Amino acid sequence: MSKTILELFTHSTVPNNHWREIVEQQYCPLLDRTCVKIRKSQPDIAIGTCSVNYSIKKPRNIVICPHRFLERGQVFMDCIH
Repeated sequence: MSKTILELFTHSTVPNNHWREIVEQQYCPLLDRTCVKIRKSQPDIAIGTCSVNYSIKKPRNIVICPHRFLERGQVFMDCIH
């Protein structure tokens, strides 16, 4: 079984020179504020994970942040039809 974080605070997890700043800010561009997905044991720390790759047999990219679905109102446009 494989689990890999693909996006953290909406940033792709490919190498990035600014991870310290990104994690310290805990900023979510989708909400235009601090990420609201927090750790229950440490409520001052945001989780920040937006999407993951998860596989048991077949790898799949999965969105795990509910705010991602609200981006540009796309989920509502997709449901019109």
